[in-house]
Amino acid sequence: MVDRRWPFVICSLQAAIALLMVTQYCSWFAIRDQSLGTVRAADGAWRHQASNGASRRADWPTSVSILRVQVPTAPISNLSTHSVSCPIFSGPGYDAKRHKSHDVSLPAFEAPFESTPRPPLLAVDAIPLSDVRLLAGSAFHAAFETNLAYLKLLSTDSLLLAWRLTAQGGKWSPGSLRLMGWEHTGSELRGHFLGHWLSASAMAFAATRDAELRHRMTEVVEELGKLAAAHGSGYLSAFPPSFLDRLEAITPVWAPYYTLHKLLAGLLQQYSLAGSHKALEIAEALGEYIGKRVRRLAAEKGLAHQFKTLNQECGGINEALSDALWHLASLTGKAEHRATASLFDKPCLLGPLAAGQDALTGMHGNTALALMLGAQRRFEVTGEAHFTALTQRFVDLVVSKRSYATGGSTHNELWEAPGQLGHTLAHGGARHEHAESCTTHNMVRLVGMLLRASGGALAYADFIERALLNGVLGTQRGSEPGAMLYFMPLGTGVSKRKPQSWRHSGWSTPFGDFCSSPRACGGAAPGSFSFSSALHPAATPGLKLRVERAAAEGVHAAIAFRSGSLMRVERTWREGDEVSLSLPASLRTSRLPDERPKYRRLFALLHGPVVLACVGCLRPLLPGGTEAELLEMLEPVPAAASAQLRTLRRIEERGAPPGTLLLHADRLWLREGRLPALPLSRRRGGSDLAGVVTLREVAGLGGGDNLVSFSPFGRPGCWLAAPQGGSGGQVELLCLHRGVQPSPEQARRASWRRHDPLLAAAHGSPHLRGCATRGFQSYESLHAPGCFLSTAAGAEAGASSATGYEVGDELATRLTPVTLQRKPSGEKEVPAVKRFAALSSFEEAVGAASYPAAAWFLRPSPGRPELASAVVWPLSEVIDETYSVYFDLQ
Repeated sequence: MVDRRWPFVICSLQAAIALLMVTQYCSWFAIRDQSLGTVRAADGAWRHQASNGASRRADWPTSVSILRVQVPTAPISNLSTHSVSCPIFSGPGYDAKRHKSHDVSLPAFEAPFESTPRPPLLAVDAIPLSDVRLLAGSAFHAAFETNLAYLKLLSTDSLLLAWRLTAQGGKWSPGSLRLMGWEHTGSELRGHFLGHWLSASAMAFAATRDAELRHRMTEVVEELGKLAAAHGSGYLSAFPPSFLDRLEAITPVWAPYYTLHKLLAGLLQQYSLAGSHKALEIAEALGEYIGKRVRRLAAEKGLAHQFKTLNQECGGINEALSDALWHLASLTGKAEHRATASLFDKPCLLGPLAAGQDALTGMHGNTALALMLGAQRRFEVTGEAHFTALTQRFVDLVVSKRSYATGGSTHNELWEAPGQLGHTLAHGGARHEHAESCTTHNMVRLVGMLLRASGGALAYADFIERALLNGVLGTQRGSEPGAMLYFMPLGTGVSKRKPQSWRHSGWSTPFGDFCSSPRACGGAAPGSFSFSSALHPAATPGLKLRVERAAAEGVHAAIAFRSGSLMRVERTWREGDEVSLSLPASLRTSRLPDERPKYRRLFALLHGPVVLACVGCLRPLLPGGTEAELLEMLEPVPAAASAQLRTLRRIEERGAPPGTLLLHADRLWLREGRLPALPLSRRRGGSDLAGVVTLREVAGLGGGDNLVSFSPFGRPGCWLAAPQGGSGGQVELLCLHRGVQPSPEQARRASWRRHDPLLAAAHGSPHLRGCATRGFQSYESLHAPGCFLSTAAGAEAGASSATGYEVGDELATRLTPVTLQRKPSGEKEVPAVKRFAALSSFEEAVGAASYPAAAWFLRPSPGRPELASAVVWPLSEVIDETYSVYFDLQ
């Protein structure tokens, strides 16, 4: 049994649908090694807990790339050539009339494939999901539980509605909830989501053996069997066969083979992970139907015509059929699945790669990636080495020159020219549609296949880790089932919640945004690794642990190893033995792959393999700065900081309406009304509004008893300060640069003396007397004795100039200035005294926001006034907050 605090997750679910479990790439890989027998090694980032040791490794540069691997660049010479007609664009929206084609000479592949397959012996296998457990309390366990809840949230009737309408001629099932988005009953892509659900539920079941999920899966598969029987001939889909007729006529239609690929993949997962022979029976019949149809088309109109149909987005239908063969060959010995799959290996994509060309610019990323998965699967099935060679070449072209620091690629679903990504991050751009999650998911799968084929090349493991931690884990909206991202915004001043393209929000909704989504993803994060032995006492396999290259610096190990290599542990294992690994992670930068003068100095911050976001940063500039200078500005958020976070609310008593203090434009205001609900998350906060209403309360800078100072949540080194003019002025922000101590006057301005609330004394309220211990306070300025933090002046003035201020997605809200006001003299019964007391008493509530476990204060040096202080934390921890990923050091 394996326990990991941060194991491989499956969570990606792109675009609005999310399903995917957090367990499939539990790519803990089993590596076959003749000297050790079978050993298990992890491809996640773990930490080695040093005992004594060897010299410190410090050979990695400050700026790290994503993938370093030797890739063959010469054309593959053992292939014949043929003339192929290739369009200027292929993918969603392809139209033969608009997207003209041109003839090119390209290497040819065997199609249909009729040779004897010689599958290679792969040196690396994934440990079964049933042998991996996610530990409660980890981010991946939380993501898994959220996705599991979503799988159970969708009813069988809703999932099958479009399928039943197609099979039954429009008969509506009573009580069925119609799913929307791309699953709408009028959408040509309807039905693809069910394939994802089948895959995700099979993976979740394999990891949990959940009885309720087993019942739901069985019910859905049995219903699909009935619908397939109603269609006859093996055909099964939520759309009619006429969609395939249109595809074969090369007339516009939205991706019927893309949808059938998802269905086939889901059925095969139901068989391989959940043991459903009925699912395998349905998949085999559908595969044979597709094979007959495609072979008939090729016979009637020629193989070139069949390849032209692939200019539409067709998913990884080639992979699905090869995958089906992977399961079926041992049972039936049939070869037609291999032949059919080879007819979907697109020459216009694979040919240029085999010829050593880069033809990816302007290409629709996920259309190509799904077919590349099929190409690599073909290598696994047939042993044709040129397919894995061109897959390596493809991965290198995407990762080295077209990928962001997160491991994600594409902008607006397309690949840019090599080494030209800077313009996609431009400040103020209308569309920050970076790193389509489908593409990131499929890149993780493809690189995982190369990792298996290479025998465990650790550069591939590094990429998988980077993409899963940053491009997958952060695509889920906290613990809200069914809320996922389609794109991962990476520009400046972006937010995951902001509208994207046709979508009203970056986040999907559980029933209304069924867009594209992958089958599964996995991930690992820096942290601790624990291995508990369940081996037979006589077993003596070795254990190989990967030391991620970004963590190699600073590792002190009793066991000799090379940076970026496997650390081998050998012993006679006994039940209950434990191996603990702890790896140091350092701060570093990653430069955007763009050499153009305007963009060559764009850098992202990383902690180990984890990409950091500058939260609240609208445009982080550091003109003429260096990477080292940027790193020096970071200091870890103190461990005690989260316990010091407060939100100050005006006490609702005696005519004082509810309100919350917040920071805006370096001034303190009261936001009238109650705060809206915050996103569901493992930590408090998750929105811009939560951040600006949260203050960090520390001992007063001015010294003395019962004094406090308040630093805004997102502005470290800044303090709420009394106005220099004293009474009547608005409370403002006093900011001190890194290394600068406050002057005595500044310390007094930023210090406040706590009192029992004035409201209790003025009204004699028994439930407010002596309530300092309950969090009710009034605050007197040390700088101006007798003057209190108050909303009295703003209330008298009525609507403020800040009316209409907007935080995040909140509606326009009236803001009342918070000022320094002198307490009126007179008896407590005097109405003016009572009113002042009501508007100058506050409740200290637990802060609306909190810092993640790993977070840093960014505090510029005195010579950098253009860069405001901010908080930096992992991009995967960002929910609805505004953030920037890249710093401009021009």
